[in-house]
Amino acid sequence: MIHSLATGPAGEIAHDGWPGIANRLVRLGCDWSVVVDLAAMGAPSEAGVDAMVVRLAERSRRALAGSPAPLFWDTVCGMVARAWRLGAFDEVDAMYVMDGLWWLTRGLDGSTGRGVGIIRTGMGLKEVVEFYDIRPEATILLLEADLLVPVDAVDVALCEAVLEAVR
Repeated sequence: MIHSLATGPAGEIAHDGWPGIANRLVRLGCDWSVVVDLAAMGAPSEAGVDAMVVRLAERSRRALAGSPAPLFWDTVCGMVARAWRLGAFDEVDAMYVMDGLWWLTRGLDGSTGRGVGIIRTGMGLKEVVEFYDIRPEATILLLEADLLVPVDAVDVALCEAVLEAVR
């Protein structure tokens, strides 16, 4: 999951969001030196963050040991669902988050992962929220999206840090 974030599309995670993400990873027990260094950055410069994210991508690739990494938008979408499952917001608010992510993914095709399709469906549900109760469909969609993130891999604070940093 860390690898998918570190190797995601350029500019999708704000430079100033990386220290907060790294801080949450440290609190979850990640002791990689690059994560600790990134968490300790005060006022991060773009060049400094870029260099650290390259190091993070290299370190996380080694940790994968040849296993496939999840795709960036699958991870982000899964974090919306996990935040919902852990009580950060309700089903309707989650669809509003999906709608915001849709603006970032609207030009992507299905080859970018299942998360993009789930985000599109969530945007569609948000569009009809004023006409009927979308909670049952939103719950089913969020349960599917929750499968995109490994069990017990993230907490609410990490989900929120990532979602706040994605632009």
